[in-house]
Amino acid sequence: MLVGASNLTLLLPHLVRRAPVARLAVRAGHGRALTCRSRFLVRALPPSAPSPGADEAAPALPWALDRLLVMDLGLDVLYGASVQAVVEALERLIASAGEPPTMLIRPPVASVQRLDGVRFGLLRRLFFPGRAMPREVLIERLSQLDEALLDLAGRRSCQLSQWPERWVSADAIHLRLAARGEATQWLLERLAAGSAAGSAEEPPVPEGRPGGAFVRLRAWPERCSIGPLRLSRRQPCVETPEFELWVQ
Repeated sequence: MLVGASNLTLLLPHLVRRAPVARLAVRAGHGRALTCRSRFLVRALPPSAPSPGADEAAPALPWALDRLLVMDLGLDVLYGASVQAVVEALERLIASAGEPPTMLIRPPVASVQRLDGVRFGLLRRLFFPGRAMPREVLIERLSQLDEALLDLAGRRSCQLSQWPERWVSADAIHLRLAARGEATQWLLERLAAGSAAGSAEEPPVPEGRPGGAFVRLRAWPERCSIGPLRLSRRQPCVETPEFELWVQ
């Protein structure tokens, strides 16, 4: 299972085309949070992690997960969540996934530190309107989250990784367009290295797997809201004789 927000959404067509798996589960979406419902323009999505009361728990998948990747960590801090709330959400996510080998992409502390006040204010108004968190407070909380992730990784034997700085765009959040292919291969190599010992060999990537605009148009989540409308989509949303994509 892949869990994230904008970067995962942008990488998804590459991952669908190249991941050596027959079925892929994804929880993604621009601005999607772990701890709370998130809104992007008129679209709203449930949290990626199960809520404490499980009132918005995603439907169970029809197969056991053998790996879990979580990226875009740090958005919840901008939304006002505490570091403890983010870590607890990650704990619930890992437990609900069956505690498979897990890889976490660390928050972009160094990239945010390089933003000057003017660029930070502009990006905050553009991507997070209404969020008044000062730059210094955000850097402090992202640093605290990074330390908490180190502790979580030690307790749960998670694999921690960090995007190379050269891949991160000027907004300190998103991967550069030119780096997405390389980032996809980097992720797949690390996921393969962190998979459970003795797991079954993955099938080869089939010829003619969909990607690009087709995946972007079809990869709608199982549940979302558009304004006052609650929508549902049958899963898998992308299906071929050799591959299925499930988006929750």
